[in-house]
Amino acid sequence: MSLKIVHLLPELLGTYGDQGNVEILSWRLHKRGIDHEILVVHAQDKVPTNGDLYLLGGGEDEAQIAAVEILNRGGSLRKAHNNGAHFFAVCAGFQLLGASFPASGGRTIEGLGILPVETIAASPRSVGELISTPTIDIPTL
Repeated sequence: MSLKIVHLLPELLGTYGDQGNVEILSWRLHKRGIDHEILVVHAQDKVPTNGDLYLLGGGEDEAQIAAVEILNRGGSLRKAHNNGAHFFAVCAGFQLLGASFPASGGRTIEGLGILPVETIAASPRSVGELISTPTIDIPTL
């Protein structure tokens, strides 16, 4: 069996070096002898529904809005979720998986609705590193 990792829209959701997440995940899987393949999906590509793990990176407002419009086409990402796929979503990637997220000019953008979350803008804006410890029993790499 091979783990299928789908890296979604790196040209839009890769503002903060998110390619590194793909590379380190691949390296860690390789070191553990876990067979895997990485499929990079661009804006013009169809999103496969048979991935095991979907990676979504960070992006600015307009890129995030474009990404949610692209990922809504055909409902493939929702089908993948319904098939049991997992997500590694950072920054904008997490926000667009939810019900809605804020954009510039006070706009609220409808998300993919895969996660039951709404992102709201903090005042003042919070930016920086976050360290946490999972409180649920999940496997780690």
